[in-house]
Amino acid sequence: MTSNINFRASVAIFFRLNINPNIQRDIFRVEGLGTSLVEPPKEIAPGIAVGPAEIAITEIDKSKVEYNADRYLLRIESTINNIYEVNKKVASVFGKYYYPFSEVVRYCEFNFPDQPLEIPDLANKIRLKIKATNFDIGAIFGMDLKPYSISFSYPESPLNDYWMHVQFTPDANSPSNRIILKITKRTQTHDEMLEFLLGVKDKIMRIRGLFEEG
Repeated sequence: MTSNINFRASVAIFFRLNINPNIQRDIFRVEGLGTSLVEPPKEIAPGIAVGPAEIAITEIDKSKVEYNADRYLLRIESTINNIYEVNKKVASVFGKYYYPFSEVVRYCEFNFPDQPLEIPDLANKIRLKIKATNFDIGAIFGMDLKPYSISFSYPESPLNDYWMHVQFTPDANSPSNRIILKITKRTQTHDEMLEFLLGVKDKIMRIRGLFEEG
């Protein structure tokens, strides 16, 4: 099992109120963390132009920081290896310039979107790990139906600021050997998100280990 995984993930940080993107760029520029130019609007018809929904703010350690003013959403996209440190650095910079995340953040959401775990015979190993006893839907249709896409969540409903969802879906082109893993984690505070990010790489490796054991 390799420990050098290069998965990418993102953290969406929702502010309570809008923070002007030009102020955000200035903060990073003053801190020597660079700045990104706004992508120019695209003309879709004479006199009518549209710009991107998310505005580039800066790039830190090959991690993108973007902002959606309509949703008060700051998005940090990075590798699993760097995402904790980049989030910690962004929070520190905002706090230094009078935007402490403990006050300005409404909630946060981590997304690990649709990335493959490649383990031989993985789908069958998952089915052996999760046997649905006394739940024989196959008998209704007269065939041996087995689990396919499997997901787990806590709590039961995502209609709150605390939510965890893990989903496994076989790659339709190679269902026995490749599973698409998706993870969503929502927290009420950025400090809680940092705590989760600190061990997220280890959690993903432990998921792999559950099924590599056979």
